[in-house]
Amino acid sequence: LTVLLMIALILDTSYIIFRADTTQQIQSSSIVFRVPNLELQEMPFNQQEKLFFVNREIEFSKKYTGETKSGRAFSLLLISSKSWRDYHNPELCLQGIGHQIDDSEIIQLTNLRIRKLSLNEGKDTVLYWFVSKNKSVMDYSERVWEGIKNPEQAWTLVEVGFQGSVDLKNSDIAGLVEYLHASAQQL
Repeated sequence: LTVLLMIALILDTSYIIFRADTTQQIQSSSIVFRVPNLELQEMPFNQQEKLFFVNREIEFSKKYTGETKSGRAFSLLLISSKSWRDYHNPELCLQGIGHQIDDSEIIQLTNLRIRKLSLNEGKDTVLYWFVSKNKSVMDYSERVWEGIKNPEQAWTLVEVGFQGSVDLKNSDIAGLVEYLHASAQQL
């Protein structure tokens, strides 16, 4: 069963580290993601990304670009759903679309554990975690388990991408992650 689940997840690979394109935006529910004091530009999903949302019970899905207080550019992906089946493991997804994972580590911030991925010989970094109204997990298998235990609880995948390496000892980036986490808990 585990092997079949992993094969299904590998075959369902469709989102990427974001670059701008001109495809129309998917219409999401009336949920609005608000992050006071942080300017985010909403980005449209491309055709490949749109296919991911077909026949899913996604409550909210958006991607954005922004800059940290010090001017470091980042991309942000948010996908909210009650069903763990509406997600797949971000690491398998990134590999499935051609990214090489150089390193995967768990990072403990003040109030949050996240997963940090170094990609493509250090050319890109992805930080991700899953958050509900009252809990966060940094591993896809934990998200699946939480979904089995409480299938009515909505969870949001928060994925932040940077070009180049990222030092989470940098208060600017750590602060951004904590800030995005608190905002995503409100979805």
